[in-house]
Amino acid sequence: MQPLSVDERLQTQFFHWDKAPEAELPELLISLRSHGTPLTLFREYQQQSFTAQVTRLMGKSIQLELQNTPPRCETYLFGGKVLCVGYGKDYAVAFLTQTSPEEGNVLQLTYPSRILIRRGRRHERFRLAVAVSAEWNKNVEEWIFGDVMDFSLGEDGGGMHLVTYDDGTRPFQPGELGRVILRKADGEPWEGMAELRRVDRMAVDERQDYGELEGTSGFSMLGFAFLLKNPEQTSALEHFLDGVLERE
Repeated sequence: MQPLSVDERLQTQFFHWDKAPEAELPELLISLRSHGTPLTLFREYQQQSFTAQVTRLMGKSIQLELQNTPPRCETYLFGGKVLCVGYGKDYAVAFLTQTSPEEGNVLQLTYPSRILIRRGRRHERFRLAVAVSAEWNKNVEEWIFGDVMDFSLGEDGGGMHLVTYDDGTRPFQPGELGRVILRKADGEPWEGMAELRRVDRMAVDERQDYGELEGTSGFSMLGFAFLLKNPEQTSALEHFLDGVLERE
């Protein structure tokens, strides 16, 4: 499945966020630097995301330092459009900007003309009161089956953790997009889109190092974020989860 463009990602995942007042933009950017808030960067049509921190606010650009680029990574070898998302303690921000080519893990971003903001907690996580199974695929021929461990709910759409048997032959790459079908024990379904955000593997023996697990049978804990395009999809998911979540 084709990865989302940064414009599509912004419209899909952040359509319900508010536009920050123009007078607040400098303060929001200064807070990203002073609080050391990590930024997640999404490049145009790239599945893999990267983490960076604001190091300097310059006259005409924002300087970032990439935190997790693998050796010989060429994702930011050339400039282009990027989506930046940062989650602070009391609010989250998202904005589109342009980046210059990377120079030794350092990027220069143009100042954004618009920042979207969501105030308050990012999400709450809930255990399940009843069993829910899930199917997820990134193409028609490759389905992943498993049991949902918990759901997270919030203004960013929420997500879930899924446990699935892993024979070691299928590589999981954070950023993969696919269709997800949730089913209650009575067969009631909910269908939507989800993006793989986190992968944790556990072998059936004592090995824990990820590098030793390639080709080894075991289990994977997969973290997904739901991609809800409009209020109708959000309402349908909330209806499906009614009676499913264990609330205090």
